[in-house]
Amino acid sequence: MKIRLPQNNTDKAVLVFITIFFLVMIVLSFVGNGTGDEGDSVMHYLYARYAFHYPAHFFDQWAKPVYVLIAAPFAQLGFWGVKLMNILFACGSMWFIYKTATSLKINYAWMAAVVFAFIPMNISLILSGLTDPMFAFFLIFGIYLLCKEKYYPGLVFFSFLPFVRSEGLIILCVLIVYLIIKELYQLIPLLATGHIVYSLAGYFIHKDFLWVFNKMSYATLSSAYGIGKWMHFVITLPESAGMAGAVFICIGVFSGLLLLIKWLRRKADIVEEKSLFLIYGFFTVFFIGHSAFWALGIFNSMGLLRVMIGVMPLFAIIILHGMGYVIAPVKQFVWSRYVLYGLLAIMIIYPFTNNLYALHWKRDMVLKADQYADKELANFVHTNYADYHNYEFYYEPCYISVLLKQNYFNAKEHKRLLNAFETNQFADKCFIIWDDWFAVEEAKLTLEKIEQDGRFEKIKTFQRINYWGAIRTTVLFRKK
Repeated sequence: MKIRLPQNNTDKAVLVFITIFFLVMIVLSFVGNGTGDEGDSVMHYLYARYAFHYPAHFFDQWAKPVYVLIAAPFAQLGFWGVKLMNILFACGSMWFIYKTATSLKINYAWMAAVVFAFIPMNISLILSGLTDPMFAFFLIFGIYLLCKEKYYPGLVFFSFLPFVRSEGLIILCVLIVYLIIKELYQLIPLLATGHIVYSLAGYFIHKDFLWVFNKMSYATLSSAYGIGKWMHFVITLPESAGMAGAVFICIGVFSGLLLLIKWLRRKADIVEEKSLFLIYGFFTVFFIGHSAFWALGIFNSMGLLRVMIGVMPLFAIIILHGMGYVIAPVKQFVWSRYVLYGLLAIMIIYPFTNNLYALHWKRDMVLKADQYADKELANFVHTNYADYHNYEFYYEPCYISVLLKQNYFNAKEHKRLLNAFETNQFADKCFIIWDDWFAVEEAKLTLEKIEQDGRFEKIKTFQRINYWGAIRTTVLFRKK
């Protein structure tokens, strides 16, 4: 089956679709007040927002140097600014998904861009401060450059991927294998460009040329979040890609296995080899890598499904492969295209159904219950303590800094609860904010410990019921 529209008309149609997607997402960014995630999403925003005050943020391995560099100007617009940035990256990803699929000679390549736009988790987490949408763009743009055999700019671009997200390192490992197979040994050193540049630039902050390795936040063979199951990301695939998307991904992966067999038998052409390594190779290593991290309890893995946003462009292309494999037996018939359109319609309609893995406004697009509790607390403080700026605040949830309009990194305004009771350096005028997740998980602090400490009085408890019916609690204390 061939795309019957002239290429320039298809390009225009895709650009129109991307423009509509952009406008819809802009509207959602205003209507939905969610942050995508209560922790890392907000924390990455804060690192970017205060980067001009603290230059070390531009060279922080947890915050991710490339992310901070690009996000810092957007973050000056407030949290909406990083939402705008990720919307732009998502639109860029859609364009290069289409161009990459076209370069790989995939029939109806434009469908991959449409699939990407209607993956439920993708829609909600684009509207966040997370690093994953930027990683997704870097990944697919780098793949596009290599598919066009623009090796020098492509490999240099890829070399900065680990400074967007740490998983970029395992992507570079696949690239090294690919270059060896292609006998392009002389190009392998280009993959060190990003590390060399940041090693030199960051020396003035860290006084260590090897800071890019020594300061890696996830370089630990343990995890504070425990361990999970090897099949975790397989079982939860419907949550990552939607039920329909999960089915087509499984079919697409099967077609990828057939392609691998074909390549091993030396019957694959150059385009198929690119698809095997740059699409299936990256997807497989990323997927298995995160499965191993969670199952082995290493690299501080928490088994979060949102990490799959980083390879959503690959999801989209593999889903299109899966759709093509479904209609392969009847592709010689003219009406087969309508079957393909029907499969695409399922992907488009699915996010708006009442299915558990579809898009739910109260669950995915607005603030979480604990954030609403935090918001009520902040309003209470603003109303009842006009001089709250003269108090020190101890808390873990970073979203409270946004609500109180505090500089999270300024110790005169905010201190962490972590080890606070061990140091016992509470100012005479201070508030403690305890919550049932971050204070417990990050600071290992129970509510009972504060209540039993005679120095603090409980001012007010704020509670909200979340989407699943559980009560989320935030408590405000003040030193007597």
